[in-house]
Amino acid sequence: MGKAKILAMVFLVALVMTVTPALAAGDTTTLTISVQGPEISMNLGVSPAEWQVQAPSLNATHNSPTYTLTNNGNVLVDTTIVGTDAIGSKGQWELYDMPSSDRFTLSWTATSSGVISKSPTEFLQNIPAGQSMDFSLQLRTPASGYKAAGDTLQVTVTIKAVQG
Repeated sequence: MGKAKILAMVFLVALVMTVTPALAAGDTTTLTISVQGPEISMNLGVSPAEWQVQAPSLNATHNSPTYTLTNNGNVLVDTTIVGTDAIGSKGQWELYDMPSSDRFTLSWTATSSGVISKSPTEFLQNIPAGQSMDFSLQLRTPASGYKAAGDTLQVTVTIKAVQG
């Protein structure tokens, strides 16, 4: 082998050794992808918004008009329902699961039914965005008692949405 060929091979080996470490070491980088989810809106509407029971007597049952609960949000919702004691200026009736002395009961009926309590309980479920469900209420007045005789009492029923 000639001197020129040997020099060319040495040069080639030196060139490969110089370039190879740079290629072998390599370099890495990281790509971070951030995705912002869609805005979630939960907004309920109920119509009518009020029920006035005129001069209820003791140990009586009163049925409400039909209410419409509308999911005005953009996601499927489940709901809970909770009630308060009936409060007046002279006295009150306690919200309870069965009517008794100065205790009244509120219940609801839709595709299923239940009793309204002072703790949130499952109510209407799987209401699609933009859809409505009908329900009605039933008030059973105390079997006896005089704490609120002649008084105007107010009960608040709260319906809360959670994403379904």
